[in-house]
Amino acid sequence: MTIFATTVTASVPTDLPTTFRHLTGMDVPAVFRGAGPLPAVTAVRQQTGDWDAVGQTRTIVLSDQSTAFETLDNYQFPHTFGYTVTNYTSVLRLLVTKGVATWQCTSTPDGTLITWQYAYHTRSVLAVPVVWLLMVLFWKKYMLAAVNILQMQLQTAPTQSK
Repeated sequence: MTIFATTVTASVPTDLPTTFRHLTGMDVPAVFRGAGPLPAVTAVRQQTGDWDAVGQTRTIVLSDQSTAFETLDNYQFPHTFGYTVTNYTSVLRLLVTKGVATWQCTSTPDGTLITWQYAYHTRSVLAVPVVWLLMVLFWKKYMLAAVNILQMQLQTAPTQSK
C-alpha cells in the first residue's frame, strides 16, 4: 500500500480554543464546496455526538450522491483531532482503502495556525498513478478552498472562553 499525503495551513486571528471548537463543530457542507471534478459535501447524516469524542461517527453525503463514513480517532482539545474516512461509494472505493485526516491547532502571537493533513491509502499498486494525479491536480486545491472558507469564517468569530 502506498500513502499519499497533502498538507495545508492557514493562520487565523482567533485564540486556540475558539479555533478548535470552530473546526470540530464546522458546518461541513458550507466548508467543503467541491473543486474541479471533486464533489461538494451536501449533507452530514447519522452523526453520533458533537464530534468531540473518540469513536464518534458520521456519514458524509456528496453532490454526486456518493457517501463516505468518518470515524473520529483522535481528539485532544484544543490541539488536535483526526478521523478516518472509509466505505467510499464513489469511484474512490476502487482506488483507496481509506483516507486519514489530521487537524492541528498551534497558538501563535497573532492567533492560531491551523494545519490540516489528509492522506489516502491506495488499494493497490495499480491505483498509485491515478491517486497521485488526483492529489496533485485536484485534492490540494479542494483542501485550500476549504481552509480559505474556514479562515474567512474565523475572521469574525467571537472569542470563546477557555
